[in-house]
Amino acid sequence: MPSPNQFDHLISVVEQGEDFLWLDTTTEVAPFGLLGANLRGKLALVIPEGSPARLVKTAADPPFLSFYGFEVEGKLSETGTLEAKVQSSIRGDAELLFRSAFRNTPQPQWNELVQSVSFSLGFGGTVSDVSASAPEATDTAFSFAYTYTRKDYSDWGNRRITVPFPPLYLPVLSGGRGLAQSVQLGAPQEVIYRARVELPPGYTPRLPPPVHLKKDFAEYRSTYNIANNVLQVERHLTIRVRELPADRSEDYRTFQHATSKDENAYINFREGPAVELTDFGGTENAEAEEAFNQGTQAMQRRAISAAAYHFQGAVRLDPNYARAWLALGMAHMMLRDFDSSIEAFRKAIQFAPDQPAAYKPLAFALMSMHRSEEAIQVWRELLRVDPQDGDASTNLGTLLVEEKRYTEAVTAFEAAVRLNPQTARLHMMLGHAYLRAGDKEKGLASLQKAVELEPGPPMWNTVAQSLAETNSALPEALAYAEKAVTTRETETAAIRLNELKADDLRRMAELGNTWSTLGWVHFRLGNLDKAEKYLYAAWMLSQEALVGDRLGQVYDRQQKTTAAAAVYAQALATTGPRAPAETRGRLLRLLGNESKLDAAVNKAREELGRMRTIKLSRLIEKHVTAEFFVLFSPGAKVEEVKFIKGDEELQAATQALASARYEVPFPNGGPTRLVRRGILACYRGAPDCSFVLFTPDTVHSVN
Repeated sequence: MPSPNQFDHLISVVEQGEDFLWLDTTTEVAPFGLLGANLRGKLALVIPEGSPARLVKTAADPPFLSFYGFEVEGKLSETGTLEAKVQSSIRGDAELLFRSAFRNTPQPQWNELVQSVSFSLGFGGTVSDVSASAPEATDTAFSFAYTYTRKDYSDWGNRRITVPFPPLYLPVLSGGRGLAQSVQLGAPQEVIYRARVELPPGYTPRLPPPVHLKKDFAEYRSTYNIANNVLQVERHLTIRVRELPADRSEDYRTFQHATSKDENAYINFREGPAVELTDFGGTENAEAEEAFNQGTQAMQRRAISAAAYHFQGAVRLDPNYARAWLALGMAHMMLRDFDSSIEAFRKAIQFAPDQPAAYKPLAFALMSMHRSEEAIQVWRELLRVDPQDGDASTNLGTLLVEEKRYTEAVTAFEAAVRLNPQTARLHMMLGHAYLRAGDKEKGLASLQKAVELEPGPPMWNTVAQSLAETNSALPEALAYAEKAVTTRETETAAIRLNELKADDLRRMAELGNTWSTLGWVHFRLGNLDKAEKYLYAAWMLSQEALVGDRLGQVYDRQQKTTAAAAVYAQALATTGPRAPAETRGRLLRLLGNESKLDAAVNKAREELGRMRTIKLSRLIEKHVTAEFFVLFSPGAKVEEVKFIKGDEELQAATQALASARYEVPFPNGGPTRLVRRGILACYRGAPDCSFVLFTPDTVHSVN
């Protein structure tokens, strides 16, 4: 007999023949027939009128297909400001959260509510003009819209951007390949993201390749197009099953890895390297040569489609015309038709196998399509044609490391080092491969050679990181890491806001990276208190998933279970590069089941924003925003505050920001100065104002 203590939630049920209609009124805004995820697929004690009570399992899925739609239409300026209209539509479990949040928040504070949501999704800009459908109108999907503005969007300073989409939040499996485990995908759902962004004149994007992944459990499509200087991107994810058995985990891991690569892809606005065609012979067919020349002229005019048409005509007239096949491959590559470009490059190689020019673009096209094994084979074929090609050896070694084929990678990097013995980066890559292959003596020697060739904080930190990752030569790792930290901290000592430079901003990310490495070396050495100090400071500065995972392991080792679980969940909730695959398994071990894990990660998404948010007393009774720099010294002491831009009414807020209390930890008493950029937002009717610090990876401009 089940204990009464097991029944902790009262819901209504209506018999419908042999089935039941489940109703939960406690949420007040649930769509008809929708139970919360924590109530679905559970045994419930049903007490019908006039018949015996019995245990019945509640519905496993919502009564409709869950849906999440996110549409962006905007314009990117030449200075990197993105101004856009955002429309979001939600049906399913997330719908309950949004309906409740909007219903319980006064309308004058909706801007602040959606600002928090925007931050939690990884968007660093400002939100305004929020509108929403009625939270009580549950017969249709809940939707809300707003205006989004972000200056210095993404990484525009380096002429590249990511698509303004939220994460897909597909679960990441713990452990490495070969570790079988079931996969909890949640209720079947459809996710559609669409973006239309007008680009500044004079910039031509290099778009990522389209992706189409189709499995019985899910399907994912993404497309990238440019028309009339408007970037058009669509991502479409369909989840078909709630759970995959353990024997399908490798299928899922491959699917998730491919979607993650696509999500994190940058769109670059730089021209790629030209491919030299003169090594390829001509043709005796005069018409084919004329078509080729017309294609070349079209390429020079940037009329890529016309060029492809003419090159196609050239190979139709002379199918053995290798130079035209190579040019056709390049044109298809510029048009993002990677399948056709691969076919054309293979034809060029078929008719000119001793010429190296077509091998590299073929290998890069295959890498763009995540066809690693084929790319490895092409790099090897190029080395047979041209054994002196150092790029081929380097790229081959890099791919082999990604595939964890470390012994083969060692051979490739050894060849690269023989060709370029004075290149420190190659010695570093060779050393890392040696360590991964188990040869720690040669690994340390190669890393020391890299340091000899290129001494300085970047190489010291990279070498310390490689040694710590493989638990090798830890005293040497400690020396390198401490030297990198001391140098980076000293570099920040002279920072002043009235003389702020872009290099000062870049140093913040570099400092966090060196703190993380030193903390990880201390962890490997068993110095847990020191490890915690450095990793906690790095985590609060960067909120990078890898740093959170490392800090969680420190807490785990210290038996601080609650703290470990919290930071593991936060690492999984970050919107930048994904947490290590093992993080999810570590959190699952602490919490015991997937439902608790998912709840913890959802909660952590909100916590990440709150960790960077400082509440101030209400400064002004209207909707205003402004951005500021704040300079900190050890003890979270505010040295300076500087107004950057925004509503002039907030220029006087520097004193309030200077006297606010911040959680900005320093791991030691060195000369370090931290410069942080943040946005101050006040809303009409809100009881306070919020100052949100940006993470250093999103700050690139001093203006």
